[in-house]
Amino acid sequence: MDFALNFEKNLSDKEYTYKVSCDPREISSITEILYQKAFEAARSDGLPYPVRIWNLIPFINDFHGNLENYQAFCKGRKNVFDRFLPVESDYPAASAVGIFSNEISFRFLFSDTRPEIISNPFQVEAYRYPSIYGPTPPSFARACLHKRSFYLSGTASIRGHETLYPDNLEQQLGLTLENIFIILEKANLSNKASNMNWKVFLKNRDDIMNVKAPIQDALGTNLAFVHADICRSNLLIEIEGEYNGL
Repeated sequence: MDFALNFEKNLSDKEYTYKVSCDPREISSITEILYQKAFEAARSDGLPYPVRIWNLIPFINDFHGNLENYQAFCKGRKNVFDRFLPVESDYPAASAVGIFSNEISFRFLFSDTRPEIISNPFQVEAYRYPSIYGPTPPSFARACLHKRSFYLSGTASIRGHETLYPDNLEQQLGLTLENIFIILEKANLSNKASNMNWKVFLKNRDDIMNVKAPIQDALGTNLAFVHADICRSNLLIEIEGEYNGL
């Protein structure tokens, strides 16, 4: 499975991308294989610190056996993190959304320096979610600052560990934006929202007509809209962001 593409970013940082066709019943094992390959490759390049990971998971809300595909992915990821990142506070920023094909895709940004992790005080750390969300909690940080960049993980309508306003798009968007600005304030970037690059994931393609204007009002016009499933089936929208040039 040698499907890695490497290139430099931010001087000594490097990205590693892996894509492979995947039987959804093997998501956990394939995740573990590819994550381990990425960590081994990065460490051999002298880059021990993951900064940001982008995950595209086939049919993320489908179940095979007792595990949802997202839960199977979380299991494979956590197995590798236990070996390479035993301290949970070192977990990187990340996002995981569902795609409508059997190609699983991971993009990793590694560095020679540790990122500064940013948390949301109104959300439980994802790696401390209770078992009602699956046997293995998600393994990621809400956001991070690194060198001259800021990375916001996939952000949705969650307070504590619970989904608020299930299946209500307008209210979910309001809380999602509130969560985003809580993080931006902690990172001292509240006035930089319109300068950031944003990606908006929508469970229902036609919802773009209802959210585009309010998102532009809040975050500016550097927006990309993507039709994708969200990691919880009762979530309709997720937003991630990136800012370079601090």
